[in-house]
Amino acid sequence: MTADYSEWIAAKRAEAIARGGRRWTLTMLTKAKQEAYARRGGFFIAGRKPGEIVNPETGEVATGCVTIGSLAETLGITTPQLTDHMEQCGIVDRVLTRKEVPMQCNPFFRKPDYYRTPVAAPAAVRAGLVVQIVGRWGKGGTGIPRPLILVTSKGQDFVRQVFAQTTDLAEVPGHRIRRESITRLHREGRGASEIVRLTGIPRRTVFRHLGELRKAA
Repeated sequence: MTADYSEWIAAKRAEAIARGGRRWTLTMLTKAKQEAYARRGGFFIAGRKPGEIVNPETGEVATGCVTIGSLAETLGITTPQLTDHMEQCGIVDRVLTRKEVPMQCNPFFRKPDYYRTPVAAPAAVRAGLVVQIVGRWGKGGTGIPRPLILVTSKGQDFVRQVFAQTTDLAEVPGHRIRRESITRLHREGRGASEIVRLTGIPRRTVFRHLGELRKAA
């Protein structure tokens, strides 16, 4: 799919000599840096158009990708609900990660806050169902780099097909077990943070279930 990186360097050197050693323009330099970075990652494809996402596992170019949030909106459910559903299907995995947060007793000091974040399952990436990219999603592309899961057209069809067979998320075993665990700990007088720490269930999921319990009370 791609030429060896050292061969690419040699070709660029030959081009420079052919130009008489003249400096690159800023546009040429930017393009060369982007191409070099992509080649080192092993998923460079010449002539790729804007909006085309390259699957780093298969080398295929995917178009029509959407985020989990956009797909959830078309299904009439929330992003956390669809993420739970995709986890049960083996499309995404939840990995333990951490971030530094201020301590309640003294905001000047910080402590680690552990939570589980979704990532694209390797098997689903190889199957062409999802692609995970990393970028800056803040205003003007200046935000903190973070991963983003994109669902391909093939993945969207797969999720819709499975979702149509199980329209009630309460019927999904993993979802039901989480809800029962949260309900039991809540009745024991446990707070939201303690439930997250004891179960490892994502904070958003815990707060969503607790909100549903309060409304039903």
